Amino acid sequence: MVGSKQLVYWHGRLKKDGKAVKCTVQAWEISDPEGGPPAYARHRVIKAPERLADGLYDLETHGQQLRVRRVNGFWLTVDPDVVEKADRPPRIAKDIMAVGAIVSAMLIVLFVLRQVGSIAIR
Repeated sequence: MVGSKQLVYWHGRLKKDGKAVKCTVQAWEISDPEGGPPAYARHRVIKAPERLADGLYDLETHGQQLRVRRVNGFWLTVDPDVVEKADRPPRIAKDIMAVGAIVSAMLIVLFVLRQVGSIAIR
């Protein structure tokens, strides 16, 4: 038999580098059909100051401590087994930076060629 589930909202604190800020957390509360204490899953930071930098944060909420990561303004829960790996930039970020460097180099070449009159760009 499966217990019922409902969304719950709590106040939380995000901590990084010795500083703490308030936030709001959403999670699923799953009741125990046998009357035991409920379980909580899928914690998500839904409201936090916009000025926070990307990176790993410790989240304290409802007596629980979790690791979360802010990436481009979005909050992700971090699996405790991969926190060590999470400190490194994700592979996709490296790929995006490489593409950005290539595009920048191409634009510089086009600008230089246009300045010397080798090509006409319309």
